[in-house]
Amino acid sequence: MTITANDPDILSLIKITDQNNKVVEWSYNAFPDGQVQIKIHKNDLHDGTSFNVKASLPNPIVLDLFYQLMYNSLNYPINSVTVNYLYGARCDKRTSGDYRVANVGYQVLDTIYDIVSDCSFLAPHCVDYFRELGDEDFRPIYTIPDCVYLSDYDCVVFPDESAHKRYADQLNGKEYVICEKQRDQETGNIISHKIPNLPDGVKRILVLDDLADGCASFDSVAKAWSCDIKADLFIFHGVFSGDAIPRIFKSYQNVFVSNSLPHVQKKADVINAWKNHSINYKQACEQLNVKDFLKYKDFTPGNLIVFDV
Repeated sequence: MTITANDPDILSLIKITDQNNKVVEWSYNAFPDGQVQIKIHKNDLHDGTSFNVKASLPNPIVLDLFYQLMYNSLNYPINSVTVNYLYGARCDKRTSGDYRVANVGYQVLDTIYDIVSDCSFLAPHCVDYFRELGDEDFRPIYTIPDCVYLSDYDCVVFPDESAHKRYADQLNGKEYVICEKQRDQETGNIISHKIPNLPDGVKRILVLDDLADGCASFDSVAKAWSCDIKADLFIFHGVFSGDAIPRIFKSYQNVFVSNSLPHVQKKADVINAWKNHSINYKQACEQLNVKDFLKYKDFTPGNLIVFDV
């Protein structure tokens, strides 16, 4: 395994600022056996300095570097920590089909809880652990950002009950419906979403959830309403694997997503270049890692609206 020192994609995942909100530069050593070691110049570690840390943890390398920071091996005080993308949050079960699997999300949360006294987590996919902790200094954040106006929509649609629980206290009386998942009886896989009857007069819908990967579930949700209804999608985390981004725009006009994962802004830039004809559909699909580009030849994508966290 070869790891490159100071890969910009790794460096972008942890942001350190001092008490005056000045960015503190950091870097890391990478060794031939795959180990990494974080470092900060000693001139930035003078007496009286304390740091705030924001981190996205999508892979083991940045998780290792984050742990090194949190264990305070560089001997500076940390004021606050925000985890914008939690490693293992999607791996929060102990069984998967016929297999026992590691509950990675809980393991990572346990470790962070042991070494950090004050930590916020942006829309972690696993939430039950936080309820067990009941600790106000160790909290998930699901606050809908200012770029989204619920008043613009006739109804909010939740793909499942867990999505509703995450956002329920922010609806302020807005009408909503919760989808029912229909599963294959043998495999347990979700095969479709069923929406209860929408309120009369609904013309514009906002679908709310926390994360999008391949976006198949959001395609399934969109099949439940008529084509004359306009729909937008809000999520916090955009993994966007495969042809998720162009495919999602077949059903949704606007997709709101945070920059918790740095590739999201890069994908938004590609979408914008595609729309303003700076690049053609084939070039856009190549940059988005979409293999079957021909089916998007006459396609115009919607808006990928990225907000900062």
